[in-house]
Amino acid sequence: MIADFGLAEFADAEEYLFVRCGTPGYVAPEVINIKDMKAKYDPICDIFSLGLIFHILLLGVSAFPGKTYNEVLAQNRASSINFDGEEYKKLDNQALSLLSKMLKKNPVERITAVEALNHPYFSSLDEEEEEA
Repeated sequence: MIADFGLAEFADAEEYLFVRCGTPGYVAPEVINIKDMKAKYDPICDIFSLGLIFHILLLGVSAFPGKTYNEVLAQNRASSINFDGEEYKKLDNQALSLLSKMLKKNPVERITAVEALNHPYFSSLDEEEEEA
């Protein structure tokens, strides 16, 4: 369950109450690295944050495993996730595909919410349930 909406803002808000906000380790790079405090970002940033939660659910570890606040912050700012590690080889192809599309650093390349919900990962889960 995702429950902390204390800093949530409507996507079409005239201006954000807090422009750069969120918890390091769970923030999209375009939010954590924003320089122009009058700038707007797209709701696609939420897909990146959901991808970070999905990463934890799939692997049991954060995508940014720093030991200190500053290490996590630096890793989150860089958002350079290498999906070639051994831990990713344990994932099935559909899970890895969806995860990597959700965690694209460039928001223009990131999967949309509708595309994510229609990703084959979810239909493969339905097939597994039918077989069980």
